Amino acid sequence: MPRKRKDRSLVDSSLESDDLNGSYRSYRAERSEDDESLNSESEDDKHHVSSESLDQSTDSKDVPIAGRTRNRLYPNLEDHISSRPSIHSDASPTRSPRPKRSPRRAANSPRGDLSDHSFTSVCSSPKYPQSSPIYPKLDRSVIGESVEDATPENDESGSYVCLFIVAVLVFVAAIYFSGLMSREIPPPEPINILADFDSLMHNLKSTFKSQDRRLFVSTSSAIKPVLKSWVEKRETLKSPAVVMIAAVSGAMEATECFSNRILSSLQKYSNSTSIVEIHSSRLPKNPDQAKLEVDDKLRDGFSKGNKVAEITNLDLMPASAGLMLHAFCDNENAPYKDVVYFFILQLDSTYISVSDWDGAVERFLIKRWEKELGTDEMHALLSRIANSVVVVSPENNDVLKAHCP
Repeated sequence: MPRKRKDRSLVDSSLESDDLNGSYRSYRAERSEDDESLNSESEDDKHHVSSESLDQSTDSKDVPIAGRTRNRLYPNLEDHISSRPSIHSDASPTRSPRPKRSPRRAANSPRGDLSDHSFTSVCSSPKYPQSSPIYPKLDRSVIGESVEDATPENDESGSYVCLFIVAVLVFVAAIYFSGLMSREIPPPEPINILADFDSLMHNLKSTFKSQDRRLFVSTSSAIKPVLKSWVEKRETLKSPAVVMIAAVSGAMEATECFSNRILSSLQKYSNSTSIVEIHSSRLPKNPDQAKLEVDDKLRDGFSKGNKVAEITNLDLMPASAGLMLHAFCDNENAPYKDVVYFFILQLDSTYISVSDWDGAVERFLIKRWEKELGTDEMHALLSRIANSVVVVSPENNDVLKAHCP
């Protein structure tokens, strides 16, 4: 009886030892698998096999000590032990091996290095979350399919969608900004040239109170046909507008103020860049050279789009150069018909009656040019340049300083 009790105690102690050793070995094996899964899969498999062989060798070494006695005395003990849960075992099923971890980023590698696979753009991110050491593989019941099912075709389709969205946004932005660039500031309302010119002549008449009414009426009548052609933009004129302004003694300052006010307005109406100016007192003394210079200045100025010409000190121009004006002011064959000429000269008389304006100016020019040109050419020239003759009288100095400083 004591012998059997001693054998039973040995069996119980052996069973407890085997139970604890088995649990401990299972715990160590699982820890070994967790640690070794951080390395490559080949190394993981090799260590896993070595740990299993170690467990088997240990089991085969321990079983001969008390295994035969235990099996003889307690034949159903193995089934009882296998059905009893282990203290250190997991309630969940056997873990699957962890995936291989990517190598750590080198300390000196830049954080923005595109070769680092930890950096993933929005458009190139996979369809499902990447595996992690904690959740190596997501269950199909959670997301519908495992991470391995995310094929490259799905990634490429996502990239194509992102590229399409970006292309659409760029197209819309291009249309928007092109619309802004093409949007022009509306031009100012066109000036009513005829009404503005009538207002100008009315203001000049109110300003130059020492002048005769004919000065304003004759000037307006000569210029208006050209203004109408500018408004209608039709070449219906037979000849240009020609105004000869003669200043009596002491009235040249008033004459320049009056003509400059009109010329600046005409330049604005015609959108001319400048006024073609010829100062007769500055022309060459040689008649042929003076004639050539007058012709070049007029043609060059009008060919650039200018519509207004002013020739000062007409009485000082050589006669041959003055004869050139016959062609430019011709009624039928003028090269430029939608232009305005202002001829300004200085008379010797201090006063000229209104009824004698035309006669006084013609006599003055005949006296200057007839000897060189002859009677016929002189009268032909006057018929072109002296159609509208006006005379300016001296004006109050205060008025001139206020309106023509």
